[in-house]
Amino acid sequence: MPRLKVLKSVAHNLGHHYLSLMNDGEHMDIETHIFHIVRDTNEPHIFIDVMKCYIEPEVFRTKVILDSLIRLKSFLKYLVERQGLTMDKVKSATMRIRYEFKNIQISKKSTSGDIPYDCIVEIIAVNGKKFIGKVEEWWRY
Repeated sequence: MPRLKVLKSVAHNLGHHYLSLMNDGEHMDIETHIFHIVRDTNEPHIFIDVMKCYIEPEVFRTKVILDSLIRLKSFLKYLVERQGLTMDKVKSATMRIRYEFKNIQISKKSTSGDIPYDCIVEIIAVNGKKFIGKVEEWWRY
């Protein structure tokens, strides 16, 4: 049986996958859907409970994003099982995304590619141990 420490890579991969340009939702990647709401509402903080398919603030609860959370939960299960574990080893999985408006000029025509953000994924195992994954913007690579 693999050690629980593999959940650290699961956390990183989960966040990277969710904010990737390959994570599509209705003709546009999910990160761009989220960015448009962030830009239009000036709400830079997002909280996602992956296991409950829940997102805050409420303004982010669009059909496209809620559907993406169902896929995200399934992807979490896939990643966990791929590491040789089962989902009963995972107590919770959350994601926090914070966009940084202070360092940039925002244009209504801007895409998400130039807005800095922090993404922290936290997985808590059944033994209470926390595994943190930090994801940088894809365009910084």
